Amino acid sequence: MRWLRAVMILIIFLAHLPLGLSGNDVMLKIDSVPVGAEVSIEGMNNTFRAPVILSMSEGERIIKISRGSYTILYNLSISKGEILTLSVDFRKIEKAIGKAFINVTIKYGFNITVT
Repeated sequence: MRWLRAVMILIIFLAHLPLGLSGNDVMLKIDSVPVGAEVSIEGMNNTFRAPVILSMSEGERIIKISRGSYTILYNLSISKGEILTLSVDFRKIEKAIGKAFINVTIKYGFNITVT
């Protein structure tokens, strides 16, 4: 019976992987705490809900992960064959920032000059 359980877990895991991942594709897994954050990726016309596993081609991507009044922007340069995981804990962000702001956008990987 243990082997049957192990096989079922493997089938469930593989069902969530994108099909047809080629050598030029990138696998991107996006998680959020709590689950259900809205995910949009520059160049894709769909929005997704975290957790999500996506396959995409290499290149520059801006990934937006939003929940409530918080938005996280990632500017990523993705190389072929990579497997990446982005994980956002919105509870920690809210605890760090507090409720002093109505809307908050946090940016990672951008060249930002503060004057």
